[in-house]
Formats: sequence, structure tokens, C-alpha cells
Amino acid sequence: MNKRYPAIFTKEGSGKYAVSFPDLDGCYTCGDSLNEAMENAAEASGLFLVSALADGETVPEPSKLEDITYDENEIVAYVVADINDTIVISYQQCAPILG
Repeated sequence: MNKRYPAIFTKEGSGKYAVSFPDLDGCYTCGDSLNEAMENAAEASGLFLVSALADGETVPEPSKLEDITYDENEIVAYVVADINDTIVISYQQCAPILG
């Protein structure tokens, strides 16, 4: 299942990017470049959603890009979180630990 959420990419003074998700309260990530921040955003949002579903929480509906408020140094774009791939990746990372 793919979910598409708007993310705000904020260029910091260092040239790095901070990422926040208006619809996913508490979901943040960053990257040394915009490309890295986008990759990290896809992974972070997927992990956030998998965790929410595992905890029995309702997954929020994504906002429309035009409804997001942002500043001059920010970019707003949709990020696709593939929940199924994240579940597989998470399991593969945890399986050696769990035995």
C-alpha cells in the first residue's frame, strides 16, 4: 500500500535539509542534500506509518499541497511511503535480533 504525504523540506544555513510532515505529527528527518533528504523522508514516513498501524492508530489522510503553508527557504513536495516495503525491510533488520 502506497501513501503519499506532503513534506516540507527546509534548507538550513549549513546547506543541509530538515524535513517535516504536517500530517504526521512527530515525524522528522534530514539529509545532507535535497536528494538524500527525499530518500530519508520516504523511509521515515514509511516507518512512521508502519509504527502507527502496529499500535492500532488511525493513519491520517494526506493534505493537499496547496493547503500547506511554507516559507521562502522551503520546498513542499509529496513523498511516497510504501508501507509494505517498509514492513519487509523492518522485519529483515529485526529478524537476526529476534532469532
